[in-house]
Amino acid sequence: MAKVRRKLGFDIDGTLYPWHEIVLEDMIEKGYIPAGTSLDGFFNATYGILNRWHPDIQRSIVTSERYYAKSYIRPGAISTLKYLKRSWEIFYITSRPASTTDITKAWVRSYNLPDRENVYVVDGGKRDIIQLLDIDIFVEDKISSVRELHDICAIILLTRPWNEGYNIDNHVRIDHLKELIPLLEENNDNYR
Repeated sequence: MAKVRRKLGFDIDGTLYPWHEIVLEDMIEKGYIPAGTSLDGFFNATYGILNRWHPDIQRSIVTSERYYAKSYIRPGAISTLKYLKRSWEIFYITSRPASTTDITKAWVRSYNLPDRENVYVVDGGKRDIIQLLDIDIFVEDKISSVRELHDICAIILLTRPWNEGYNIDNHVRIDHLKELIPLLEENNDNYR
């Protein structure tokens, strides 16, 4: 009987792809925000600069395809994903505008990421697709997504400036993607 691989999902923006850094760099270069502004100072949901901008400006940033097309990936992501592929089926699930689906799939292909056929772009929340795919563990950076998903799968929260103080019962926190390898090997039986 063939061994069934468990399903490991990854958010893309903020987790694998440095979307926030790309937007911040662009906003500084254009002079919209002061040089030296930190990621937390720009993106923090409570006091960040972006949060004080008009919703139409916020929406224009989130829907701008140019922020999704850069050739960047977080350090350690490729080797970590390829290693984990040996034991897990990998899924890439991101909340992006539907218009970025082709760009997103091209980005995954450009890095030859494992299971690149498992790319899902959802315009809104990730809950329905994660339930449909029966994802066992999801790696995320966004607090609202952790809240949305914590009761349907195990969550591993990648530490980012905007989530440092957040803690609930159903997630483990990592600082770097490479930490997934020992974490998942040591606790393989603890995840449903």
